Parts: sequence; structure tokens; C-alpha cells
Amino acid sequence: RLLLLDEPLAQLDVALRDELRAEIPRVATSMGAAVLHVTHAPDEAFAGPDRVVVLEGGRITQAGSPADLRAAPATPFVALVAERARLLRGSG
Repeated sequence: RLLLLDEPLAQLDVALRDELRAEIPRVATSMGAAVLHVTHAPDEAFAGPDRVVVLEGGRITQAGSPADLRAAPATPFVALVAERARLLRGSG
């Protein structure tokens, strides 16, 4: 089972976005499904998944855990995405 989400939180207000961000993993778990969540928002991409895949110019630049991408970005673009995620989350 696979739950495909394409920018599901993009047009939501902050409160609803936060609520649904927490609800998506619960729904996926109850379905026994993995989630493929496509987003352009770095904070969404790095908020809780097991694995992040960063695309640059339509090609995979780096894939791994959010911690791995933050600790050892493969390119300046991946470093920028990881830093934006950190700043948008307000952690640091």
C-alpha cells in the first residue's frame, strides 16, 4: 500500500497544516501504507520522514535520512534546502 500526496499542505493555513502534518502518519499507519509526500516546502520535507529525496534540476541529488542530509549534504543545493528547513522550523 502506498499513499501518494502531492503538495497536500500547500494551500492550508498554519493551524490546519500543523494538524494535518501530524495526521498523515497516523492515517498511513492505520492503512499499513508507506507515504510518498511531494513538496517544495523544506520544513515539510524534513519534518519527520524516515527518508528524504532531494531533486535538483529534475534529478536525484541526494537521498537519505533528514539527519544524514543535514550532517553531510552532497551538494550546495542540498545544504541550502536543509538549512532552510532548519530555519523555517525555528530550531536554531
